[in-house]
Amino acid sequence: MINKWETDATDINPDEIGQLLFENGEVQTYLRQSNAYVLSACKGVGKSLLLMRKRFLLENKHISDQEHDKGAIFIPKDKPYIDTIPSIRNLKMASQKESKI
Repeated sequence: MINKWETDATDINPDEIGQLLFENGEVQTYLRQSNAYVLSACKGVGKSLLLMRKRFLLENKHISDQEHDKGAIFIPKDKPYIDTIPSIRNLKMASQKESKI
């Protein structure tokens, strides 16, 4: 009997995702297009892993661009490497409260 290997993408170091991710033509296109923002698939097929890889590539690109004043700010910073929409809404509400102070 073969046991399946399961882990959550958030448990994987973003530096190592490139070694784990199989990049077919569609995946390569998604990772390299700067205007590809939406990702939709069934549960458990690797959306989070792919999103983490895209963020890693974008972040590394923008770090090198900072030398030319084209940097970007990535939210959330550090862990979790990617996050859900509700936490982004909370971030927006928190920033609005700060601006009123």
